[in-house]
Amino acid sequence: MPQFGVAQGYEVVELDFNSPASDYSPVPYKGGIVFCSNRRHDVVTTHMDRSKELSTNLWFVELGDKPKAPKLFAPSLKSIYNEGPMSMCSSGKDLYFTANLDPEVTNRSKKADAPLGIFKCTWTSEGWSDPIPFEFNSPNGTFHCAHPALSPDGQYMYFSSDRPGGFGESDIYVCSKIENGWSTP
Repeated sequence: MPQFGVAQGYEVVELDFNSPASDYSPVPYKGGIVFCSNRRHDVVTTHMDRSKELSTNLWFVELGDKPKAPKLFAPSLKSIYNEGPMSMCSSGKDLYFTANLDPEVTNRSKKADAPLGIFKCTWTSEGWSDPIPFEFNSPNGTFHCAHPALSPDGQYMYFSSDRPGGFGESDIYVCSKIENGWSTP
């Protein structure tokens, strides 16, 4: 395994389960990591984005002495759209992830034009709940909300957006946890 460097007490090494596809944004989860990848997972069906790349999905790999083969993290969350990156609260019960907004809701002509939004799932006895859209996603598909990152205590969520009123093409916003959701970004 190639070694990429040692700095500040950390050693960076390539892991065996990396693919030629884009593998990125790892999050620790139950003895492994959940990460985003546009690796092929189905030899029959292919979904591509506007740049002709395969759609991204969330994958899980169990780590240990020898990592196992990655598998889809939560097949129930998989769609023909992009899923990921994600962030999870420290209890592991709430998951926030990026996905394309439904083009039918946003009046877009095709899925490749569908803007990004943030969605929440909760772990139940039956598995992950159906995704619930973040209350500050674009209602009409005119802007993106993406890349949620929860603070360690779960009281703040940071995310990127190109919503109106920002300072650049895409800015970082923060919301604080309130009784029935999140404060205004």
